[in-house]
Amino acid sequence: MFLEKYKNRYSFNFLAVCGWIVFVLFSMCFFPLIFIRGAGISPVIAWMFGIIFLLDILFCILTFVIYVFEIIFNLRISNQKFLQSRKIYILQILGIGFSVFPIMFMVLSFVFDYITELFSSLIGLNNF
Repeated sequence: MFLEKYKNRYSFNFLAVCGWIVFVLFSMCFFPLIFIRGAGISPVIAWMFGIIFLLDILFCILTFVIYVFEIIFNLRISNQKFLQSRKIYILQILGIGFSVFPIMFMVLSFVFDYITELFSSLIGLNNF
């Protein structure tokens, strides 16, 4: 896999841990709303997701800064027991996925909104 070469970097592991933090925040804010009938998206929920999104962007910026320092000072994780652990690798991959989720959610929501507006203008639904 292409992520194998990054698992010995501190920045990769920092982003994975931050992904788990984002997942916990996301689950605390949104998963209880699944069971509430008619909850919808309230402005408070939108603000909470915006805060989580901005926190995720901050984590990505910090990851980039850590990556730059790794390159400058030539830092790597050398603990072979940590690097060869399958459980750690699975947790890293899940953490990276959780870190990317809010960014992809925002991008896809804007793309789908744009596509919906485009199709509604093409078929003439905005005349009502």
